[in-house]
Parts: sequence; structure tokens; C-alpha cells
Amino acid sequence: MLDQEWVQPVAVVNYPGNDTKYTRITEYKHLTGQRHPRTSITYEFPCWNKDPFYPVPNSANALLYSRYNDLGQRTPKVTLSGGSELIVIITWTK
Repeated sequence: MLDQEWVQPVAVVNYPGNDTKYTRITEYKHLTGQRHPRTSITYEFPCWNKDPFYPVPNSANALLYSRYNDLGQRTPKVTLSGGSELIVIITWTK
């Protein structure tokens, strides 16, 4: 528990860059509506064999995104979307 009422203004803050070792901080009190003078947070370090799951903006991932985007543009009934984190979401439509 931390000796402060709030740590961040929202429940989840994402950190997609290389500036931190964690990818997000969650303060659950925002999700539950709990009122208390103290709070708790969790840091998320998603990885497998030291490789982060969360996309890191770099030239290798930009190239990978470009390849997925090109493939998606040529593939019928597929929608690709993403943001500055270079996340690729493939949605198969009927």
C-alpha cells in the first residue's frame, strides 16, 4: 500500500516506449470505485525469454507493421488497425 490516495488519474496507464522496463501501471481503485486514503498499484512486465510482449516502436517493428499492412491491403475481408505503438489487429469479417 502506498501512503497517498491516488497515484495516477486513470486506472491504466500504458508505457509503450523504451523509457521504462514496464509496459503499464494499473491502479485498481479506479476500476472498483473504492474510496480509501491509501492505494496500491501494479507494474506489468509482460515478456517471454526477456522479449517484451508489448510492441516497442523501433525500425524492425515498423518494417514488420509495413509488411502486415501491405498484406492486409491485398487480402479481401481483412481489416487492419493500429496506433503509434504499431499494434496490428487482424479481424476476419463475414
